[in-house]
Amino acid sequence: MSKATGTETAKYWRTTFGTHRHASEFCANARRAIGSGYPTVIPAEELPAWAACEFCCDETTVRESAAAIKAKADEMCRNSGVTHPKRINSKCRDCGKEGKVNRSTSTLRAHKPQS
Repeated sequence: MSKATGTETAKYWRTTFGTHRHASEFCANARRAIGSGYPTVIPAEELPAWAACEFCCDETTVRESAAAIKAKADEMCRNSGVTHPKRINSKCRDCGKEGKVNRSTSTLRAHKPQS
């Protein structure tokens, strides 16, 4: 309980290398890599950037989180490949953005379409 407002603030945890937020510290601790350190509390302003854990968060939170991630992915470039995959720098086939090539996938990093 917070003394100032009298309401309970929800805490979410994250692991060192994880991509999900956990409603339970036990869940975060159980899903962390051995030797990676203990789970830490996520600040309230960073919560929207973390996907909800399907094991410890309720269904509505997981659905809302998945919808937000899908909406963000829809505005990103399709990134089907680059014009010169063997070069260090090349252009995206879909939008023309220049950048460094990932040699294993022959694509650029995830990016928004360049207009």
